[in-house]
Amino acid sequence: MSEGPEPLKLVRKYGNYSLCYSSLDPRLERFFVPGVEGFIAYKPSGRTLVGLAEPVCAPLDLPVFINAFKEQGAKKGMRVVFFGASGQAISSMRNAGFECTPAGRDSRINIQAFSLAGKRMANVRGGYNRASNGDLRAWEYQPEKGRDKVVQAQCSRISDEWLSSKGGVELEFVIGRLDWERPGDRRFFVASDNGGVQGFLVLHPIPASNGWYMDMSRRGLGSPYGTMDYLLVNAIEALKKEGSMRLYLGMLPNLAFPTKVCNIDPIHRKILLFVSSNFDRFYPYSSEKFFKSKYCPTWEDLYFCSEGRLDAPLARDMFRVFMNTGLLAMLKREFQNFIG
Repeated sequence: MSEGPEPLKLVRKYGNYSLCYSSLDPRLERFFVPGVEGFIAYKPSGRTLVGLAEPVCAPLDLPVFINAFKEQGAKKGMRVVFFGASGQAISSMRNAGFECTPAGRDSRINIQAFSLAGKRMANVRGGYNRASNGDLRAWEYQPEKGRDKVVQAQCSRISDEWLSSKGGVELEFVIGRLDWERPGDRRFFVASDNGGVQGFLVLHPIPASNGWYMDMSRRGLGSPYGTMDYLLVNAIEALKKEGSMRLYLGMLPNLAFPTKVCNIDPIHRKILLFVSSNFDRFYPYSSEKFFKSKYCPTWEDLYFCSEGRLDAPLARDMFRVFMNTGLLAMLKREFQNFIG
């Protein structure tokens, strides 16, 4: 189908949910409806078309895109699902026949109301103050104004080391990458000292609601205590001065998902319960939850919207979307770690 308007322009016009900018990831495909502004970013996997979050379009056009995408799946003999849909799309999803189950949670803070004062912020304040007493400085790296290959190489090294320390599995579908060649509207905040880069943040814009989404947050394994608090607080203060309204600190899986989904057989529910109860072996859930929670965010549900029963073929296709190594490779790695 003809793509019509450039996807970036559509995101700038209609992007009002946390994962909207991720729809521009070059690793994803895009589905367009002729004569209607908008698109759906998706990834084919096995016999499943996995839509990222929800359509990028005007609210009144959500049913048009959702139903057209379902029809496209039916023509190809493929099941259609959406992962990461926000609450604003759920009514349209359910009207189209999807079961919508909370599968993740977004952590949102009010930028204009943000403050380090008070008991609840004691942990963040402690890390920030301790890092402030060292040689760290926080600054914004703007690759479109001039590339610094040293900074980029140090950020890439930190990202690789961080990922390796967390088991080497990246949730590709909902997390971007350090694509220095296409910075777009993303922003890069860096913490560095005399030893070079110690940590960085990558923020995605949420253009239609004057907000930002923290897509990546990485620190060096030997970085000073409080590096990420120091960096994030400085980034928030910069956004506050610009008049930005909200910042999402990133998504966490909803480990209660297996108990919430209705259309699933007992065997697969038990398998999902086992995976969720051992999730820290596959993803740094506990440390991510601790970091986000200490900023006292408002938590918002993100939904998995699916046609039909959640069964083994669908679970396999979903694992491949998030982890290109696939489920068997991931389990093999865990078994090797167990015996080694």
